[in-house]
Amino acid sequence: MVVYSFLEPGLYGGVEWNFYHWSYGRILGWADGEWEDFDPVYIEIFLRSVRLAATNVLITLLICYPAALWVSSLPARVRTFVVFMNDPAPGLGGTEAEVIRADMVFFETPSGGAVFSTGSIAWAGSLSHASYDNDVARITTNVLRRFLEETPFQTSD
Repeated sequence: MVVYSFLEPGLYGGVEWNFYHWSYGRILGWADGEWEDFDPVYIEIFLRSVRLAATNVLITLLICYPAALWVSSLPARVRTFVVFMNDPAPGLGGTEAEVIRADMVFFETPSGGAVFSTGSIAWAGSLSHASYDNDVARITTNVLRRFLEETPFQTSD
């Protein structure tokens, strides 16, 4: 993260591998090498990000690591039960419970690109289910094939 924060922003997102310290300049009021009026919103955003990151690290160190150490020290039979009880809805998938779902988003951009996103942490793990003969694998295959085509996406303006 620290390395990326010093890289030049790319034209269409991402980064260019060039040293670029001006991102931090906005915090101090001198972005792009030109002096500009100091806007406290940039320092507020930066400090809020640091505070959230520190809180996340603290919670992980104080709660998650000790809990994982405790679970790993349990006998195998008990450990399996404890891990199973951590599942919010054991045995329920999207067809059994409407509250368990994954959201998908696909949209085309005005410049001829497109975005595909899934809101499920289990998406990648579901690809190989039934030897890749499942809806998740089919959707992923279709999307990747379309993204590999050279034909630009058409927007419906």
